[in-house]
This record gives sequence, C-alpha cells and structure tokens, in this order.
Amino acid sequence: MKIMIVGAGKVGETLCQDLADANHDITLIDLDEAVINDMISEFDITGYVGNGALYDVQQDSNVAETDIFIAVTPKDETNLIAALTAKSLGAKKAIARVRDPNYTKQINFLRSKLGIDMIINPELQAARDIAGNLQFPQASNVEQFAHDRGYLLNLKLPANSQLIGQNMITVRNKFKSVIVLAIERQSGEVLIPFGQTEILEGDRTYVTGDIKELNSFYAYVGYSRKKIKNALIIGGGKITKYLIPRLQRGNISPKVIEVNEDIANELCQDFPNVTIINDDGTNQKVLDAEQLQDYDASIALTGIDEENLLISLYAAREKVPKVISKVNRINLLSLLYDEDKAEFSQHSVITPRLLVADKIIRFVRAYGNASGSNVDALYRLCNDKVEVLQFNVKATAHCINIPLANLTLKDNILIAYIIRDNRLIFPSGQDLIKENDRVLIVTTHKNFDDVDDILKEADV
Repeated sequence: MKIMIVGAGKVGETLCQDLADANHDITLIDLDEAVINDMISEFDITGYVGNGALYDVQQDSNVAETDIFIAVTPKDETNLIAALTAKSLGAKKAIARVRDPNYTKQINFLRSKLGIDMIINPELQAARDIAGNLQFPQASNVEQFAHDRGYLLNLKLPANSQLIGQNMITVRNKFKSVIVLAIERQSGEVLIPFGQTEILEGDRTYVTGDIKELNSFYAYVGYSRKKIKNALIIGGGKITKYLIPRLQRGNISPKVIEVNEDIANELCQDFPNVTIINDDGTNQKVLDAEQLQDYDASIALTGIDEENLLISLYAAREKVPKVISKVNRINLLSLLYDEDKAEFSQHSVITPRLLVADKIIRFVRAYGNASGSNVDALYRLCNDKVEVLQFNVKATAHCINIPLANLTLKDNILIAYIIRDNRLIFPSGQDLIKENDRVLIVTTHKNFDDVDDILKEADV
C-alpha cells in the first residue's frame, strides 16, 4: 500500500521502520531536511521536505494516490488540518494524532462529521495502560482487550513459585481459562509453549485469561493480591489529567507533584479533591518529604526519560510496591539497571510512541485486508520477538468450521482464545473457529494480517 506519514518524530520513525519492513510504499514529509535524509538512509522510504498540512505540498507528493495518510506532528491542529486536506485531495484513509484533552472530547464529531478515519491520543492510551498495570502490581506489564474482559500479563516468576517445573498440560488442567502465551528464558530464548513445555526458574511468562481465573493464577504463582490504595504521581502533564479520574474510579487515591506552577494551579482547578504539590519531584529531598516510601505506587510522568528512570530507581530502592515510568527511549533501560533483578520485578514501563504505533499498524493491517480477517488488536512481546494478534474472522476465511486439531498450522503458532457472542472461549482441539468470531493468535512470525496466515500455504 501507499502510505504517507507527516511528522518525523519518535512516532513517525517507529511507523517508518515497521511499515517499511512490511513492504509498504512509504513517503515521509517533515520540515527538517536533515531528519528526512537520516530516515531515508536508515529505512526503505522516500522523503519530502515541507509542511505536510499544506495543499501544495500534499499535491506535489501525490497524496491523491495514497491509501493511508498519517499525521503525527507535535501539533494537534497541524495533524487535523493535514488529515482533512488529505481526505479532500483523495487519500482513501486519514489518521491524526490528537493529544489535547479538549479535542479528545470531540473525537466522535471529528470522525463522523469531518471524515477523519482514526484519531489517536497517546496520552489517553498511556493512562489506560497505567490504570491496568495497577490492577496486577507485581506484573511488569498489563494489557487489556475484549472490552476489558481479558488481560495479558507479563510476569517474572518468583524463585519459589509453584509454577516452576510444571508443563503446559498441568497448568491448563489447574486453570481452564488461563493460557501461557510465551516464555522468555534467562538465556534470551523465546518459546511459544505447547503441552510438554516446562516452566523453569528465572522464566518470564506472558499469560492471558479472564479476570477471575487470572486472580487465582496470580496468587498461585506466588504474588500477593494486596490492592493498590494510593499513588504518588511525579509530573502533571496530559497523561496525569487522563489518569487521575481513572485512579479515582478504581478507588486509588492520587497525589501529584508538579514543578511548573501554572500547570500545578490548573490541576488544582480541574481536580479540587486531589492534593497537588508545586515542587520538583526529581529532588530526593522532596520525595522524602512527601514520604514516597509509604505509597503503594510511584508513577513517574515527567517529560524527560532519564528523570523518570531515576525517580523509579529511587522508588524501587525505597521498596515502593509498584513502580511505573514513562519512557520513550527504551534503550535507556539497560544503561541504568537490570530489570530482572528482584528489586525491579514490579517496574512497568509505558512508552506512548509504541502505543500509538501499534494502534496505527493494527489499522493498516486491517485496511490492507478489508475482504479477509481484520486485525482488531496487536501486542508485541519479548522485545518484539512475539506478536499477539486478535483477528475478526469473516466468512471467506479458510480456517472456519474445522476442528482446531485438524488445522495444519505453521510452526510457532498458538490459538489462545476465541470470542463468540461476547464470551471468552479458551479452546480445545475440538473447538471450531466460526464466522464473526474474534480469535487471538500468538506467533513468532511477523506481519500477519489475516487469520489464514496461521495455515500452511497448501491449506489456504
């Protein structure tokens, strides 16, 4: 497909890499010629220097021939104007990143009345992910899907876990609605587990299931189910504005430290029942004065990755039960600490640019195969070595109405669950995939965009 991306920042770079790797025809537009040249040299894309919201620039770069137009500049207004202009000039689909909470309230209007096909807000998505992570404090990461009926947990097993030494058959017999999707060994080896695969000491496991059985599994693994009751948030930006009401709905009491007086005052006006401290939350003396060690969760959301990691490093040393950092440059993690050490086992990292990129790539894959099985959800595990995809199955799929045990699957494929009539089904070999089902697939293969990609080619 022909895809045009306006904005060569962190999200634009991630999209160029992922979409070029999937053999799409990518054109990148940005005002910075040096950045464009760097991206062209790194990825198989073409570039255009200019303001991607302008009519002339879009015409010169042949936006009329574009299948999907994506505007991810730092400015909401530029993204909206660029997307509207692209649609008016003939782009088939248009996506805009919009971050301002005031615009977010109008998302349905912008989509339905102005014709923008997708409006994505990274800060809102980050707030949702943070709230989800607080439900299972000892998981490194928590994803929600199937309208919050299913969860995906990243768990580093305690040394004394009852799970160690058990194989997948035993685990499945104990927990009918829990599936181990992937295992990452201490050696770095990544497995899609099957019946005889054993869980070893030091493994990191990725599991999914319904909330009730996951709670039981979580306790069986060796984790406490003590709930988070309060959280100290350092940084009062957009994510914090979205996060506060979600924490309050979950009966978690938030306190915010914000260094900018104007932002702190605005938070006070927006949330009069929340304590807002106007001070420097990166200062250890300030954190000590606010008794960081007494909180159930520390959430570092400043605009500087290094500061967030240092805050979280200190929070972990102070034995705060749950530590969350916003980090865009995830390569920084290995420079500061080993996340497999016990003191960091409850540290979660939120990366807004990857949340945005995953959602856009999901849209691209679904649109690219509109007559087949659309991609409803996309998650990447084990440093992108494993993809978890949820497909919406249509009548044309070759895998429908056949017992799963009779399907000839490619290697390293796991069918984790089926959603049918709003029910989660954790299938056995005799279950069938049917039209209109949603199916969760786990694989080490890349760039699946149709449920039939799980089949060996002779069966398609």
